[in-house]
Amino acid sequence: MTARRVTVELLELDESHVADLRVTGDGSYSEEINGSAGAMSGVTVPAGVDSGWDDVDVDMLARFSVTTGEGTEEEDTVVDHTAVVRVVESTPVAGTPGERQVTLSGLDWLAEFDDAPISPPLGVGVVPTAAEVYSDWRCPWIDTSGWPAATFVGPVFHADIGPDGSPFSPSVDAKPGVQPRNFTDPLGGWIWGGAVDGNGSHPVDEVCYFALDLSVDAGSLVGVMTADDTAAWAGNGVLRERGVDPPAYQWRDAYALGEEVTAGTFYFRARAVNTATFYPNPSNLSNPGAFAATFYQPQEES
Repeated sequence: MTARRVTVELLELDESHVADLRVTGDGSYSEEINGSAGAMSGVTVPAGVDSGWDDVDVDMLARFSVTTGEGTEEEDTVVDHTAVVRVVESTPVAGTPGERQVTLSGLDWLAEFDDAPISPPLGVGVVPTAAEVYSDWRCPWIDTSGWPAATFVGPVFHADIGPDGSPFSPSVDAKPGVQPRNFTDPLGGWIWGGAVDGNGSHPVDEVCYFALDLSVDAGSLVGVMTADDTAAWAGNGVLRERGVDPPAYQWRDAYALGEEVTAGTFYFRARAVNTATFYPNPSNLSNPGAFAATFYQPQEES
């Protein structure tokens, strides 16, 4: 592992400066002793008038700044991480001055929030309720304005018999392939983040994100979804389907999910992936990506 030059600043919890620590004789360290993102351990400060070793105490901050490319035009110094000192271990005073040192252990500064209460994304009492809070595509308040607009790829059904057995007239621009079993909307359409190329395909491993904010009444909500080739989806920040891993695919079947919802807005998010065909296809012919979803709310008869 390549050594990197490091400076360690000792701070009070209010981030006021206390001392600059000398962590090794040559002022360098490597990733093995840097610790994980959630902890600091084995950081040794030798005794010395300029090492800051006698200023260290628990509940202080140790801030690590790393310099790479020292002495070159690419030299750069950045704050690597900040940790809260939780344990200070000192060697016996009886040792020789060269053996006297303190060793620091503690938690990464952000790990202080490990026990902090976090409310569900949409607040307490809104269902479905997320037991875990995500900050990626699943998050209901994520800004989706930069996601590409959905492009119609073709109708889900292109046979002359609809899902209920009744006659159905397919569109001439229907997406090729077998229609999914149990998809409940005969007028449903496949969508993707763009049109197919000249081979009737989208790029292999292309990822598309979809967002739909539904106005719902309190009660049951049923969603029926499918994808070519696989998709994960979430509602109100709750991951409901993780998708499948290649060579498996989802487009032969539709997947239904019913759940209780609170009146208001239901935030639906999906992440779909177009994978390679399960048969040899070096030119990636007739391999479009596609996603389809439909939602229902049972209504009581008046």
